[in-house]
Amino acid sequence: MTGFRRTRKGVVGSFSEPERDLLVHLLQQTIGLLEAEAGAPTPEVRGEDGGDVDSFEAIMRNAGFDEDFGDATARSAPGPGRPADPAVRRLLPDAHHDDPELAAEFRRLTGDAVRDRKLAHLRRAVGLVEGTSGSTMYPTEEQAVSLLVSLTDVRLVLAERLDLHTDEAAESLSDRLGETDPDDPRFPLALAYEFLTWVQETLAVALQP
Repeated sequence: MTGFRRTRKGVVGSFSEPERDLLVHLLQQTIGLLEAEAGAPTPEVRGEDGGDVDSFEAIMRNAGFDEDFGDATARSAPGPGRPADPAVRRLLPDAHHDDPELAAEFRRLTGDAVRDRKLAHLRRAVGLVEGTSGSTMYPTEEQAVSLLVSLTDVRLVLAERLDLHTDEAAESLSDRLGETDPDDPRFPLALAYEFLTWVQETLAVALQP
C-alpha cells in the first residue's frame, strides 16, 4: 500500500484494484444510507467555477482523526425528525442534544442542506476513484478535498457499526484486531475502518501546503 503523497505535479495516490474497489463500495454504501434518508438523489456540489467548496483548513478541523464519537445522548432513540438508523444519526447529528424540540426544528430547517452537501462530496469521491485507470490516481485539489470529507463520513458509519463510541475505543481498534476472530462478522468492518483511517491520514498529509 502506498496511499497518497505530494509530488511536484500535485497530489498523487497509488492503490491496487482491490483497494479501489473497496473504497468505491464503502463510499456507495454511505451514499445509499443518505439517499434512503433523503428519499431522492441530489445534485453535484458546486465546483471550482461555482465556488462554495469547503476549505482545506475547515476540513482538517472536522476531518475526524481524533473525532468525538458521541455520547449517550447522541446515541439515544430517535426523536421527532431524527433518522431511525443510528449510523445516519452520526452523519446528521442533532445541533441541540438537550432540547429535542429545538433540535427537531433545526433539523427541519438545515437537514436537507447538510445531507445534500455530504451526498455531493461522496458522489464526487466515487467519480474520482471509479475514473482512475491503472494504479495511480491524480485528483484535483477539489476532488481530494471531497474525498477527505467523504472518508470521515464513511468512517463514522463504520464506527457506529463497530460500537466505537469513544476516542479510546477507536484508538485501540488496531490492538484488538489481533484478538478478534476472523469469522466475527465485524472483523471485515474493523479492517475497512483501519484501511480508511490510513487512506485519510496519507491524503491529509499530502494536502498540506
